[in-house]
Amino acid sequence: MLAWTAFSVASDVTSSLMSAFAGMLVLGRMGVGSASGVGVGWELTAIAAAVIGGVSLTGGQGRVLGIVAGAVLLELINNGLTTLQVNSDYTNIVLGCVLGLAITADRLRARHVARRS
Repeated sequence: MLAWTAFSVASDVTSSLMSAFAGMLVLGRMGVGSASGVGVGWELTAIAAAVIGGVSLTGGQGRVLGIVAGAVLLELINNGLTTLQVNSDYTNIVLGCVLGLAITADRLRARHVARRS
């Protein structure tokens, strides 16, 4: 029982430290210490990064490294289009198309795995 308690405390401390680090990153990105309106609209980006990184929409599959790679790819696309001065509406369309391709690939892969089983 003591080992489980130590693990629980360690996971809570790790989660708290990661949350504090994420808060500092948001503060640096937004330049404001207020929580009102921060992170609005980031849900789709988080889901897209996970799906592009290889997480199955049906659950049970995926790796953290894949999610990081998906997030990096999304940010590269977003920063590249911003550097090219593409309108933000078109940037969202491109990111949506990338997400659509990732979902299609996930469904095709799931169908292929189901046929093999």
